Amino acid sequence: MDCPFCRPEADRVFHQGDLILGLWDMFPVSPRHALIVTRRHIKDWFEASFEEQMALLEGIKIARSVILAIADPAGFNIGVNVGEVAGQTIPHLHLHVIPRYEGDVSDPRGGVRHVIPGHGNYLAYEAHVATKERHSQTFPHVSEDSPVHYEHDVPRVYGSEVRPIGNRLLQDLGRARAIDIAVAFVTQSGLNRLLPHLDDLVTRGGRLRFLTGLLLRPTESKILWLQQFGRGLRLSEDKSHLSVIDYVGNHQTFLKVPMLLFPGVGDSHGEIAMALERYERGEFDLPLGCSVTYELEAIEILKRLIRIPRGVDALQTWYRAFRDRHGVRPTASESWHAGYDPKAVRRAFGSWFGFVGAQGDLSLQEQATPEATEAFLGTLVSCHI
Repeated sequence: MDCPFCRPEADRVFHQGDLILGLWDMFPVSPRHALIVTRRHIKDWFEASFEEQMALLEGIKIARSVILAIADPAGFNIGVNVGEVAGQTIPHLHLHVIPRYEGDVSDPRGGVRHVIPGHGNYLAYEAHVATKERHSQTFPHVSEDSPVHYEHDVPRVYGSEVRPIGNRLLQDLGRARAIDIAVAFVTQSGLNRLLPHLDDLVTRGGRLRFLTGLLLRPTESKILWLQQFGRGLRLSEDKSHLSVIDYVGNHQTFLKVPMLLFPGVGDSHGEIAMALERYERGEFDLPLGCSVTYELEAIEILKRLIRIPRGVDALQTWYRAFRDRHGVRPTASESWHAGYDPKAVRRAFGSWFGFVGAQGDLSLQEQATPEATEAFLGTLVSCHI
C-alpha cells in the first residue's frame, strides 16, 4: 500500500524540514487540522531517533504558528496514536495538531479522551458511503407532477465532509455538457482545482450552476475574484467605464481584495496594514482613470481583522512561507516591509545571517561572509543611521 505521508500531494504541505513535514489532514476533525510526520518511514514514536522526536516537537510549534496566521482557534488538542488498538490507521509516525473553536462541541470537557465525537472513525464512515454509492449511482426520474423533468437519469457524485468529491468530480467534468454542484462549503484549494475545468465547460457552451451553503466570498479564491474582475474589464462598444462595488465583512477573507488592488502588496497581514496606511495618506499611484474608494467604516473593519504576530516565531513562519511561495529566501529588507522587524532575531541567532543560516539557506561562501566581517557587521547593525 502506498503511504500517503511519504509522497503527499503538494497542496497538503505547509512546512518542509530536514526530518519532518507539516501536512494538512485529509480527514480533518476541525478546520486547519494539521499533521507533523517524519520524512523517514517509521511506524511510531518509539522507532524515531532522538533528533526526529525533537524535530516533531518543534513541528508542533511551527504548525501552531501557521494555523494562528490563517485561523482563530480558541485552543488545541495535540496527540499521537501508537498502534492499531490506539486508533493508528496509517503505520507512519504522525502527530496531530487539532485546532479547537468555540462551540465546536457542546461540552468540550475530557479533551483528548474523545476529541470530537462522530469524527474519529472515518474508516467506518467510508465503508458506509462506499456501500451507499454501489447501490445508488444516479438520481431517479423526477416525479410526473414536478415542474422540472429529465429525460434520462442524472449521473451524480456523492461526497461528504470526510470524503471530498474533488477527484471523482474531475473525472466527469471533461465530457459534461451541464453540471449542478451543491456543497455545504467550498475550500480555496478545492475551488482552484475545479476552476480550469469549469472555465472549459463554459467555453464549450456548457451550463454550470453552483450552490453552496456559505457565502461565496468567505470561501472563494483570489483567482476567482480576479477572473470576475477581468471579465468586467473586457471592452465593448457601449461600455464607457467599469464600477466594481464590493463589500467588507467581519471575516479574514475580506483582506484579500487589498492584496489584489494595491500595487506590490503581498499576503501577509503586516503588508496589508502598511498598504492601508499608505491608502489613507493617498500614496498609491494607480493607473490613469482608476480609483479605489473605501468608506472610513470599512477601513476600520479591515484594520480590526489584521493580526500581526510578534517575535522570532512569527518572523520564522513568515520567512518559510515566503521562501516556499517564491522559491528564494527573503531579504532582511523584505521582512521589514512585510511588517516584521529583522532585529528580533539578534538575541536568538546573533544576526540576520545567523537566522538565515539556521534555516539552511546560506551557501558555503555566504557562511564564510559573516565570519570574515563579524566586527564590521556588528558595528553596522548597532548604528543608528
